Amino acid sequence: MNETEYTKDIQAVDSMSDTELIVTMLNAVSHGRLTEQKVHELVREIVEDKTFFSRIDTVSVPEFIELGLEEQEAVALVSMAEVLKRSLVKKSERESVFSSERLGKKLIAQIGHKEQEHLMAIYLNNQNQIVDERIISIGTKNRSLASPSDILRYAVRCNASSIVVAHNHPSGSVAPSGNDRDFTRTIMECCKLFEIVLLDHVVVGRDTYYSFREKDYLFDKEIL
Repeated sequence: MNETEYTKDIQAVDSMSDTELIVTMLNAVSHGRLTEQKVHELVREIVEDKTFFSRIDTVSVPEFIELGLEEQEAVALVSMAEVLKRSLVKKSERESVFSSERLGKKLIAQIGHKEQEHLMAIYLNNQNQIVDERIISIGTKNRSLASPSDILRYAVRCNASSIVVAHNHPSGSVAPSGNDRDFTRTIMECCKLFEIVLLDHVVVGRDTYYSFREKDYLFDKEIL
């Protein structure tokens, strides 16, 4: 393929609709195994799922298999989504956290639709720029949050000046529990030992969030 043909192909991809892009991906991962009719049936199911694109980076292998893909094909699609997610994280590594509202929207998009409780941490430098973010643990409705040491280990590794801790409530309610407050108090005290600032602990639901920084007495807003 010469440079002109390559450029035309890139331009063609840029102009594709969401449906056309999905068809292209399905045909690519199935190597022509799927009939045209089956591909369009899959696309229809995907498009009719109004939440699919908002949670594309969290769609699991079993979900794709349920749609009719073979395991290897499903793994390929999930891998594509993971590469995309990591590239977006890299792109935002120097993104500044300007407000709790902006942070809340970011976290809703990342973990708000998770069916299991996910605890994540965002690590920032002294200019409040993101240098790393990680899923610390994945649990259930009945499982407590991870140990502060699990969070601070990565903070030390990336030389973070401050951190934001967040977890989702699979129930959708963002009202903090007593355990949430105890955990916030504990992680705050542990951060002080390492001279790291806990900027916020955010409880995330499907379309809303609760910011301890904004609403809870535990935070001294003067230090933020």
